[in-house]
Parts: sequence; C-alpha cells; structure tokens
Amino acid sequence: MTRKRRILFLHLGHDFGGVEVYLCNLAQLLRDDAEVVALCSHPQLIDSLQAQSVQVLRFPKVTGPLRGVRFLMAAVLLPFVVWKHRIDTVHINGHWESMLLAPARLLGCRVISTRHTTWGTPLRVWWHAPKRTLSALMH
Repeated sequence: MTRKRRILFLHLGHDFGGVEVYLCNLAQLLRDDAEVVALCSHPQLIDSLQAQSVQVLRFPKVTGPLRGVRFLMAAVLLPFVVWKHRIDTVHINGHWESMLLAPARLLGCRVISTRHTTWGTPLRVWWHAPKRTLSALMH
C-alpha cells in the first residue's frame, strides 16, 4: 500500500482573511487524499487547522521592523521540516512567501503557489510593485 501524499502549507502572514479561509477549506478538501502539515504563525489559522486534525508546526510570530527575518528563518527551517515530515509538495500562498519556492524545489518537492492577484497589468518600473515583481520572477 502506498502512503498518502504529504503537503506542507507554508503561511507566514499575520492577518486573518480570505487566504486563511481558503487554506482551511483546501485542507478539508484534501483530507481523504493527502496528509496536510502546516507551518504557520497566525493563532486563528492554527486553531482552525488543528480542529481539522491537521498537524500544525507553530512558527514564531515576528512583527515590527524585523518582520522580514521570518522568511530567512523559514528558509533555514524548511529543509528540516521537509525531511522530518517526508513532505512531497509545498503549497505557498503569498508574495513574499514566493521566495521560498526555489528552496522547496531544490529540496525535491513539487511546489504550488496559489495566486490571488494577476500579473497581466504591466508595470512601468519594478519598484511600483516590488512584491508582485519578485513573485513573478520566482515562478
């Protein structure tokens, strides 16, 4: 018998809204076909996923001027999480989280990045929307 595919939801955001509701609904849809592990820091998302029996790895909530450090911390932690939990697929949802697509690919994982914006509108210069530009480059 083959094991279920293991999917890591990687979410480092601080607000609770549509993305988090989407992740909870996605976990519910996948529960029969995959094992979901989540690496996240938002307390409401943690509670919602744990209520669905999703294994949640609590990520430290980093706010203020050093909040960008959380992406470096996640990049350092990612290989250990992938190895320890035998992750097959990494699901990322967010502009800055897209920086972690390349490390996840290098670890041999399939990566999924759910976009809730469009890149169809051209920009004159990259600095008008640096997060969107970075996300587009990482794909």
